[in-house]
Amino acid sequence: MAIVPFNTVILATAPAEYAGITAGVLQTALTIGGSVGLALMLIPFARAGQGAEDTISSVFVRASPVTVAAILVPLVLRFGPGAAKGRAPAA
Repeated sequence: MAIVPFNTVILATAPAEYAGITAGVLQTALTIGGSVGLALMLIPFARAGQGAEDTISSVFVRASPVTVAAILVPLVLRFGPGAAKGRAPAA
């Protein structure tokens, strides 16, 4: 859910002549980041001797609070206290 707004902000702020390379680097970073993140979350469970289905289920249960925090932090920063300070008043 956070990837689409993230992509929009990155691509909207990149200069037009660098839009292609920006999109490529962004997608590469997202793919590598997701792969490394999943691998890091699997490390503690891989040594426990559990089956693959138990390991992956445990990782997703453990990743759920991280996902919720990743959604809530930008929302609080965007709409939370003090967010309206930089906005111009409506005409």
